Amino acid sequence: ITLQNIKPTDIQAYYAWLMENGKTIQSCTHAHVIIRRALEIAYRTDLIPVNPAAKVEKPKSPKYEAKYYDLKQLRTLFEYLKGDKYEFMYKMTAFYGLRRSELCGMKWSSIDFDRNTITLNSSIIQTSVNGKLLLIKKDIMKNASSKRTMPLIPEIKEALLELKKQQDKNRAYFKNSYNQEFLEYVWVDDIGKLVNPNTVTHHFKTFLEQNDLPHIRFHE
Repeated sequence: ITLQNIKPTDIQAYYAWLMENGKTIQSCTHAHVIIRRALEIAYRTDLIPVNPAAKVEKPKSPKYEAKYYDLKQLRTLFEYLKGDKYEFMYKMTAFYGLRRSELCGMKWSSIDFDRNTITLNSSIIQTSVNGKLLLIKKDIMKNASSKRTMPLIPEIKEALLELKKQQDKNRAYFKNSYNQEFLEYVWVDDIGKLVNPNTVTHHFKTFLEQNDLPHIRFHE
């Protein structure tokens, strides 16, 4: 097909062909950006009267339908989780419907043990800067609805107090070797290093595979 004879339907058919041959939506979107830009240059230099790609919609992902565990599956998950190093983190996630950034960004100051409440008002995200993965602390939530206060139920309160007691013991035991940067955060390892969001999700996926449990995403 010559440049002057390219039609919007040709471009649309090309995207369909890409997807039929196993290309991802991201690859198709990348192709769309390049094709539209190239044909825009042709249009601006009077090689073609119009840019046919301007009439073509960008490839879209099919609507994702979230999966989830029913009560029976959740009980099975909790049974398998016993003894896992992230057991309590996953149980809190399931009970409160937390995002991983909210979970990892939870601070002791956001837990009111007297009034029995948890307020989500901080988060931790992992991002790449110049090829290096960095943890970014945020004290402003993604949107207004993300900042919310929830009840601290007795079982979770008891477990959190026990966790805090253990962290105090670790801090006393490791002394100068204990990481001082994340003292205000709830989820740290034995030497005070923050549990990062990617570790939480990767471990969850592996855990489901190893125990032959139905696959769902961490946020589901």
